[in-house]
Amino acid sequence: IFNLSAESELNRIEIDGLTEWVNLYRLKTNVQFSTDLVWTTIGQYDSLSRELGFNSRLRWTYRPGSDLFLIFNQGLLNDPRDGWISSGSELSLKVNASWSF
Repeated sequence: IFNLSAESELNRIEIDGLTEWVNLYRLKTNVQFSTDLVWTTIGQYDSLSRELGFNSRLRWTYRPGSDLFLIFNQGLLNDPRDGWISSGSELSLKVNASWSF
């Protein structure tokens, strides 16, 4: 199963009497290889910070109620002079386990 969704938001922010309009764009994909293996990726960009962020998560349910997650996060800043610059990357592994008594 494959799902793709796109969203766009226009937000008005007021700080100390100053008004700023911010465009937010989001793209989400969800791929379900089986009932036990799902890959979800979200990309988001906002016009105020000019930052593009990605979150990609692979979830494997190795036993009912127990999951293993592999998660990758990436930030990219759109600098007017230097183009796209990495603002940070992160790779993590999370294990969630449950036991019945």
